[in-house]
Amino acid sequence: MFKLIADFSDIETDTLIDAAFEAMRSMPAGLPGGLKLPPFITAGMLKSMPKNAFVETFVQSFNSAEEKMLPLITMCLSPYLGRIRVDAGETRANPAPGVLLSVEALVGQADEDWLFQRMFSLFPDWACLGEALKEPDAGETRLRERIAGLTPPEKEFAALRLMSTHRAELIERINRETAEKGTPMEVCGLRFLMPA
Repeated sequence: MFKLIADFSDIETDTLIDAAFEAMRSMPAGLPGGLKLPPFITAGMLKSMPKNAFVETFVQSFNSAEEKMLPLITMCLSPYLGRIRVDAGETRANPAPGVLLSVEALVGQADEDWLFQRMFSLFPDWACLGEALKEPDAGETRLRERIAGLTPPEKEFAALRLMSTHRAELIERINRETAEKGTPMEVCGLRFLMPA
């Protein structure tokens, strides 16, 4: 279990609105979580709102219907975190200078094997792994032996340590991939917290 906090400095709201309406047209049941918009709301109405007002409206909607929004957060995070279950979430509009939107997600369950393998393939940092496993002076041979016997919580902790240490690279990768997919948004901050 861990908490992820993502801060966005900018979101291309028109593109996201178009994507959301396209998704609703292709999914008769609505968006994940059973989210549906009233028929009188159009993409043009939402696009006419100033960006800050749109984000504030989104935050109010999210926080008043959190349970229905959690599958949507899960869908957005899964490409980066694998098979996860998001147990709680919260959003804030304009929480700090330069931050348009902040999203918190409590990940109650993750595929620790996938998450560790994915993060270590992206960031093969043996020194960071040694610190995460409380063997900062261990060499690569010793750490390879340790990897084989890691418990799921140890794998999750090591993956989070890799993500935190290589946060700037991860942010750059997310921003690049979302731009390539046509849903540009600028992530400006990422934090990963584990319960004490």
